[in-house]
Amino acid sequence: MARKPQPKPEPATPQAARREPPAPELVKKSQELAALRATDALLRAEIKRMTEQVATGELVSLEVYNARLFTEARRVRDAALGAPARYAAELAAALDVAPFAMLQVLNAGVRKVLSLAAGNGPFPSDLRGL
Repeated sequence: MARKPQPKPEPATPQAARREPPAPELVKKSQELAALRATDALLRAEIKRMTEQVATGELVSLEVYNARLFTEARRVRDAALGAPARYAAELAAALDVAPFAMLQVLNAGVRKVLSLAAGNGPFPSDLRGL
């Protein structure tokens, strides 16, 4: 009696080759994790860059900036308020008008410009009435 041929056993395959594809939820979570890691790396680089800028004085705190801005604005305001008294007599003599009247006109003009600058800055349309 002849023997029936036995089916040959399949060769052993590596475990990874036999796995089913990962579930869609796992793929999505893996992509989210990769995106978070990339964002983390970018933020760490940004923090490092900003720390270097603070160390070199290129970047200052808001309080320091506001204090410097206030000081500079006050310096400009004081110079503008002092200008009419310095130049009123010369302009009055050149225009043959009373020095006190010239001083009053210049003071009014400077104060109007400064009051416009105090709120959003003077614009050419606002200065037409001077």
